[in-house]
Amino acid sequence: MSNTGKQTHEAALKNAIRRGADQYFNECRLRIPEFIMQHYIYPGAWHTNKVALGWDILRAPFNLFWAPVYVTISLFAILAQKTGSARLYNLLNRMPAGLTTKVQQHVVNLVSTNLLQRTNNENCTSRLEQLIQKEINSTLHLNDQTPQLSSTVDHAIHDALTQYAITRTASSDITNTFVSTIVGAAAFNKFTPGGLGIGVLIAFIIAKENAKNNFIFGQHIGGLYYSIFPPEPSGYLITGSIAVVLALLAVMASISGLITDPIQAVLGLHNRRLNLFIDKLEHDFFQSSIGSFRPKDQYVARILEIVDAIKSPLT
Repeated sequence: MSNTGKQTHEAALKNAIRRGADQYFNECRLRIPEFIMQHYIYPGAWHTNKVALGWDILRAPFNLFWAPVYVTISLFAILAQKTGSARLYNLLNRMPAGLTTKVQQHVVNLVSTNLLQRTNNENCTSRLEQLIQKEINSTLHLNDQTPQLSSTVDHAIHDALTQYAITRTASSDITNTFVSTIVGAAAFNKFTPGGLGIGVLIAFIIAKENAKNNFIFGQHIGGLYYSIFPPEPSGYLITGSIAVVLALLAVMASISGLITDPIQAVLGLHNRRLNLFIDKLEHDFFQSSIGSFRPKDQYVARILEIVDAIKSPLT
């Protein structure tokens, strides 16, 4: 084959690959509404989240405490990537996002098999390869074997699925913020956008009750006195109160998807997130890159935690 013929063949092959990939990602987008209806609206939402009723209740508290650390590591990894520090980026990028919960794994499997049409780990892009092969055969009229797709594709999918799993933890954290705010307003008439604020308030209430009960002139006078001069809770009491509140919130967060998934579906949040997921995967495929999908949910959750710390009675 002459150089001209070879170049023409390669150009036609690239176009066939592009058309096959375009069709694949468009198919994925078209499956999103049905996917949301099937897995994030009742009764599907129950089947999606019921797997949390087990060891996830113990994994959730660890993820809650680890999440701020992981976000910090991720920000440094992005900075290392921007500055060209490949070794530091690779090191930071290997840090785990936390303990994988059953719900996270279940949702990742649903996205992988139902939305991306991945059949198994060894043939992770089977539907994509089928469509590309079809375009090659119909365009070039050859039974050429589908070109071996770069391992970058598999890595990009794995990275995107990991990030999508993280959004589950972030959504739970955001839910905790709203619950804490409602509880603080209803029970304490305070703005408490998180477990930290509620934990500190409870510590102050316990300290006041203990001091009032042990007041030398009786509880009634003690109540009046400590209403004017509230006692300071000990560091141990504050730490313990915060830990208990955060643990309770984490347990609640592990099953919060039963409520938040349908709400996010109605508000269109799941639709926007999954479309962004597919868009970034498509970008990574054509650019042979990894890591384009970086949803902002986890950063929103961390900002709310900062607000909680600033509004805490200790500040």
